[in-house]
Amino acid sequence: MDSHKCHCGSDAVYHKSDAVIYGRQYSSRGVYVCSQYPKCDSYVGCHPNKSPLGVLKDKKGRELAKACHKIFDRYWNACLEYKHRVVGRNDAYRYLASQLKMPVNECHFGMMNNQELEKALQFLRKTQYTFLQDFETSQLFNGGGVIEELDSIIESCEKTIERLSKENDITEQSLRGW
Repeated sequence: MDSHKCHCGSDAVYHKSDAVIYGRQYSSRGVYVCSQYPKCDSYVGCHPNKSPLGVLKDKKGRELAKACHKIFDRYWNACLEYKHRVVGRNDAYRYLASQLKMPVNECHFGMMNNQELEKALQFLRKTQYTFLQDFETSQLFNGGGVIEELDSIIESCEKTIERLSKENDITEQSLRGW
């Protein structure tokens, strides 16, 4: 998807300040906003060179991306602590891309549309829990407590999805596996 176009078909407009979104400035990097804002509430922040951090996302997309990151970041950070094999963030994204059957250069939550994010979240929810459970029970993870923390993250994600499904009409079929 063109990062300078919104999923609604409108153009993205660059603003020097994110105050257009938040009412006050939080970053000096700027933001791309749908030209139909606020009717279409899609936007994305910028890198220091003013290139977009991803594609424009509506509220549902932003929440889905956050939920994916909560699980994904916990996974690859836990892998870093595994003493015999270091798995970095790029390795984790390569693995995720292979499982989602998408090109590695497109496999980043910032670049995914809502349908791809739902698919990623369903996969992450299912597989990372199993991975971390095996990881902790094998006592390779130093300190334990991973499952309890992940259960809390998953519960938070499920509440977010439940709320979004009411707000944005997520179909029951797209949530199968939860």
